[in-house]
Amino acid sequence: GHRPRADPAPSMTQQRRQSKEHTAACGLGVHGAEGAWRLVRPQIGEVLAAVDSLYDDRLKPLGRILLKRIRERRAAAAGGAGREVDVDATPLIDPKALRHICETCGLLEVQHEEGKEYAALRVGRAPDFVDVGSPIDRYPAEMWEQLTKYLESAPAEDLALPGGRYACAQVLASRGLPFLKGRVLGEICHIVQVASSPQRRLLGYAQRNMVPFNRSVDCVREQCAVSQLPVCPPTKASADMHVATWEEARGCLREILSSTAAYGQPGAMALSNVKRVFRSRFGILLSETALGHNRVSDLLQDHRFSDICRLEQQGSVQVVIQHAPQPLERGTLSLEAWKLAWHVHRLLMLSDSERHKALRTLSGHREGDGHARTLLERREGDESQLPGAGGNKSRCSSVSTAGNSDDHSEESSEAAWSEAARRSPGYRTSGGPSAPR
Repeated sequence: GHRPRADPAPSMTQQRRQSKEHTAACGLGVHGAEGAWRLVRPQIGEVLAAVDSLYDDRLKPLGRILLKRIRERRAAAAGGAGREVDVDATPLIDPKALRHICETCGLLEVQHEEGKEYAALRVGRAPDFVDVGSPIDRYPAEMWEQLTKYLESAPAEDLALPGGRYACAQVLASRGLPFLKGRVLGEICHIVQVASSPQRRLLGYAQRNMVPFNRSVDCVREQCAVSQLPVCPPTKASADMHVATWEEARGCLREILSSTAAYGQPGAMALSNVKRVFRSRFGILLSETALGHNRVSDLLQDHRFSDICRLEQQGSVQVVIQHAPQPLERGTLSLEAWKLAWHVHRLLMLSDSERHKALRTLSGHREGDGHARTLLERREGDESQLPGAGGNKSRCSSVSTAGNSDDHSEESSEAAWSEAARRSPGYRTSGGPSAPR
């Protein structure tokens, strides 16, 4: 008999769609069959409340900050009063659903920021945000002195702060430090930013955490750069590699950029890939600290690389761009270079019976003989091969007629050529004869 076919298994796209529909219907983040968290759709009321709380903290309600704030408020509501809040155990908020709510809500105005970022502003409420990325220091010297003493005297376990500026400011605000009393979260975020700047150098980064600067990676880099030592010891993969010297670094970088050059365009490479290519292509470790610099960007801007490359900021990526060779300037050809060009031009215009005599004439000029023999093998009459004489064809025609005649001697031909070369705009009259570029 006929056996009915079983229904095919749902595709991955259908499974994701069913999962999103189930999550939206429940309104909660739950563990699925695979144990992964499902994104939850926020309610319009909690979005407005989160935006208002960021206004109170003088923080601009950017999309990424708004996602964190909604999740924090959900964790605080689920934990209740007097209980420790575990934000990591709280379901993630759906970023697409959040942006859709912000764009469709009449009480919010979406302002586009750099890249894909946006800000959800309250309609009718004046913004009074702190510019947390500003390098301007507006805080009293007493506050910085107290912060310095705290970082020097606090226990080591209290000094491994979160790596993000927002999370680090939250931890410092929760400790009730007297020198931060009365300051909102936006101001504390700015204090963290200034404390980690090159001007203050109170905070740095180590293993994705923010720590006092004397324990940070930047401090270790500075010490290694002074001693001209690599930052990290070699791993198993790089145990047989040696650290590049200045000569090796220059030669390898020149070859790397030359290999990436396209027709009419200089070579280019992302700055983040330079050290990797040194290892994979040449088996050499490029250590910026071993060459006396803290960062790779500072190394490639050293004057010893000025003739090889330059750095450019393209969007959010730093790019190493090859220096194009300088074009030949007008007026730099010497009399000897013009003589060589003239001999080649003569050979291209002579007939077969006259070439043997012309080659005997050039037998005493070793360099000219080599160039002439090379060009004689090419197509006869191809004047495009004439180096430096393309724009002077009419000017040299009279000399060519004199040179092709058997009645003129070698001396008269050379004299006529010298006079024609001196009249040429490309002949350099000062500084004496020199080799062409």
